[in-house]
Amino acid sequence: QATSGGGGWPMSVWLTPSLHPILGATYFPPKSQYGRPGFPDICQQIGKVWREKRSEINDDAQENFSMLSQMQQGDDTKEVHLGDLDSKVFNTCLKQLTKGFDPVEGGFSCAPKFPQPVYFNFLFRMLHRHGRESDVGRKILDMTLFTLHKMGRGGMYDQIGGGFHRYSVTKDWHIPHFEKMLYDEGQLAYAYLDAYQITQDPFFLEIARGTLDYAMGPLLAPEGGIYCAEDADSPIEHGGHERAEGAFYAWTKSEVDRILGQDTLKANIFNTFYGVLPGGNVSPAGDPHGELTGKNVFIQRYTMDELRSKFPDVDDVRTVVEDAKKALFVEREKRPRPHLDDKVIVAWNGLMIAAFARAWQILQDERYLSAAVNAANFIYNNLYNKEQCTLLRSFREGPSKIDGFCDDYAYLIQGLLELYSGTLERRWLEWATSLQDTQDRLFRDEKTGGYFATSGTDATSLMRMKEEHDGSEPSYQSVTATNLIRLAWLRGEEWHNNDAANTNNNNNNDNNYATTTTTTTTDDNKQKYFSRAAGLLRSAGSSLLQAPVIMTHMVCALDMFLQTKPRQIIIAGRPDDDRTKALLKEVHRVHSPNSIILGIGEGVKDGDIEVGCRDVDFIEGLGMMRGLPTAYVCENNSCKYPGGWQSPHHPETFDEIHITATHFDVSVLYPFAYAQYDAVWGMHTMHLLQ
Repeated sequence: QATSGGGGWPMSVWLTPSLHPILGATYFPPKSQYGRPGFPDICQQIGKVWREKRSEINDDAQENFSMLSQMQQGDDTKEVHLGDLDSKVFNTCLKQLTKGFDPVEGGFSCAPKFPQPVYFNFLFRMLHRHGRESDVGRKILDMTLFTLHKMGRGGMYDQIGGGFHRYSVTKDWHIPHFEKMLYDEGQLAYAYLDAYQITQDPFFLEIARGTLDYAMGPLLAPEGGIYCAEDADSPIEHGGHERAEGAFYAWTKSEVDRILGQDTLKANIFNTFYGVLPGGNVSPAGDPHGELTGKNVFIQRYTMDELRSKFPDVDDVRTVVEDAKKALFVEREKRPRPHLDDKVIVAWNGLMIAAFARAWQILQDERYLSAAVNAANFIYNNLYNKEQCTLLRSFREGPSKIDGFCDDYAYLIQGLLELYSGTLERRWLEWATSLQDTQDRLFRDEKTGGYFATSGTDATSLMRMKEEHDGSEPSYQSVTATNLIRLAWLRGEEWHNNDAANTNNNNNNDNNYATTTTTTTTDDNKQKYFSRAAGLLRSAGSSLLQAPVIMTHMVCALDMFLQTKPRQIIIAGRPDDDRTKALLKEVHRVHSPNSIILGIGEGVKDGDIEVGCRDVDFIEGLGMMRGLPTAYVCENNSCKYPGGWQSPHHPETFDEIHITATHFDVSVLYPFAYAQYDAVWGMHTMHLLQ
């Protein structure tokens, strides 16, 4: 931005031989057109100036480098105390985000519209904070679900093959930039799973499954890793050299009619539902280069209920639409596919592992658990140095020679913590903890508490940059903050006040948390992760106070940090016991973002790794009751015991488990619960003992 007045992605930077930047800018076309210089022309012009005015160019480059260095150092005079970070940050962020909301088409910006999954994470967390029945909660839920509906019904979502395209060129989410990126698939699948968990609306489940299944299709490597992207353009025909954006995804009406049968009821219903027109449904404004002229990009023009009203004599219009989609999918697979970027990037796999693990938690679909485990194992076996506990960045025809960046560690740790939450297998928690300690050692800035993007071991990297702002992906610093807090909760850490200097300024804090925090961040083992999370939040404090909307995931971390009584759900039982799995499923039925799940394995072994979390002090003495998997719900490291017991009746074998616990809501404190087989009803029932 300093050298050209603008920035973005892709990023093009020209450097001197000493690696100082001459010019930085965003995309340049292959040749000059529409008043925009082409990449070769820029190179020739820079080469000419370099030959003629080398000394001046070097001076400018050195000045650019110095300016960047000063920006990275920040302003040490703007020290923010933890006590300054309270609920006002949430209110400011919500106000800033709501200001950009589009009440007609959804989303939080004008065209081009990016999905920005970090916004949904924040909004769902604020929904939990305010409650669905409050005025603020209803407003949050309305604009969030409205946006997710619009995105899922639009052309930015691949209506035939699942998965999301990069962004929408038009404000109605209709015409996308057709590239598909793994980091979008992982984050958006997670967001739609949250929406389904909160609402039980099958539409959100359909979109979540479609996105997950796409990632398990063309993006899935045979060894279990997940490839990172598919291009936007593809050959128009096999063997041809001419390519066009959207060629794989767009259809003429005659193509649709040929496959479904011209003038048949199936074609009629499908064309009505997806807005298919004889001359195409793409406006020139959404197709400035004319690559989609006469083509249709499918967009759901009606809800299923509206479609039923248009075809009242059809028994099941949904089945008709689904059958038509299957026929078109088979036909589309015969087309030349977009180019596959078959790198396996650790960071993006971490985001996808988190989504697959989340799907397993909510849906109990073994396919998604297998996908998460296989991707994690691929990284462990191919990109993880077990002696040094370090990661490599990527894999393509073998491991790369590039060390992992901070986002590789942060996103993978997040995925592993989700895997642990869904399986209670300790290997995932141990690996996540080991990676966190390595990340802290390699990337943490001991002076400010923030994290650098690179480890500093690469001699060709002249400057270690930090990035706070969320973009297409959440900032690695924000994800690190949430990881640290989750690890602190899992370890039973308690955050104590050692300095009361800032307490008098925050007596009106509705969380009453500022009075129990400290402005100095000790790092003793009893509060190691809380201390590091505190330092990270302080380092981001200025941005959190002034413009929290640019770092909404860090606002989520602050919400977690301000929890005075985090809820810990302790499950005692063999992870391979279906009754334990049923307890886990019931726990995950409720959207409770400030709860953490710990497992106690009763002497169970998984390979050579003990399953469970026995080294946490406050769960000492807890275990299965009468041989049954048992769930304890605790707050702030304190669990209550049952006042009585009923003898359980459970057979040696059973075919199916049903959990009935309509009152088991982890957002409300219940001191004790256990799973029990009910001989009368022939099912397993979760009982709550007061």
